[in-house]
Amino acid sequence: MPPHSECPGTDAPQAPDVQTLLMATLALMTAWAAPCPQSRLGPQALRRVLARKISAHLLLLQLHPQASGGARQIAVQLQNRWEALSAQGADVVRPDDGGAAACDAPAVATTAPAGAVTGWVH
Repeated sequence: MPPHSECPGTDAPQAPDVQTLLMATLALMTAWAAPCPQSRLGPQALRRVLARKISAHLLLLQLHPQASGGARQIAVQLQNRWEALSAQGADVVRPDDGGAAACDAPAVATTAPAGAVTGWVH
């Protein structure tokens, strides 16, 4: 998709393809579930930032012209939950990994806001 300055007759950027936006949202959700230990932010701060971005993506999905009515309704519900997550954050406890620095180090959620899916261990 060309930048908005190359699109004749428009001053605003065009929405990305709905599938691209959905995949980017899932990637952010994955990063939220297992924060990278090398991040300049601590896990809780990183999760708040990611939750805000996820919430923004879900808002875009609600308004996307290619999204079905059902997808839009689900995006509304999810966006409300992620908006709450962005305000609360969540603590993450990482077991001692012996100095391993991989971004896929195990993470265990220790707190979650009301309505969040819990019980995962990565």
